[in-house]
Amino acid sequence: MNQKKIVESVIFPQYSAEKAVEFQTQLVQWTEQHAQSSIDWYKAKRGKKRLGSIMTRTLAIILAGMGALCPLLQAAITKDWNLGNWGYVLIALAGVVFWVDKLMGYSTGWMRYIMAEMTLQRNLKQFQFKCATLQVNPDEQERRTKLIELSKAFVDQVDSIVIEETAAWVSEFQSNLAQIQKIVEKEQKPAKEW
Repeated sequence: MNQKKIVESVIFPQYSAEKAVEFQTQLVQWTEQHAQSSIDWYKAKRGKKRLGSIMTRTLAIILAGMGALCPLLQAAITKDWNLGNWGYVLIALAGVVFWVDKLMGYSTGWMRYIMAEMTLQRNLKQFQFKCATLQVNPDEQERRTKLIELSKAFVDQVDSIVIEETAAWVSEFQSNLAQIQKIVEKEQKPAKEW
């Protein structure tokens, strides 16, 4: 998106009776740009979350699979190698990689971004159809009033979706921090003597 489009999307159209039709067009464009900028943000950001999710989950599955195979290989191939114990190490590493995904929010973030983007796209299409429906209204004043109400409601919807997704991220982030804190506190407590 070039700088001119970014500036245009920030400027809310001003109403004047002489340019009422132009105002309606600008209002619809501004409202659509508001939604599209959120859609574009989610599209741009989901790629990193997707990559992180795929990499961590794939690595965790490979490590867990290799860890599970180690005792079988030891029993089938040779008793000279101590592969059974390496299985535990690989499974533990799989758990660490899984926690990296969880703590970084790769998989959950990727899903949240996809859901937010899809919801925004669906709502944008509904807005566009409602605007088209309003165009057949012969009463210019009523059409303008309904268009303003429709635009306001749609902008509120877009902002609510973004706020809900952000709140879900904050909640997940705080939960992950609390889990880390519990692990750290548990490790810092001295072992009880028997």
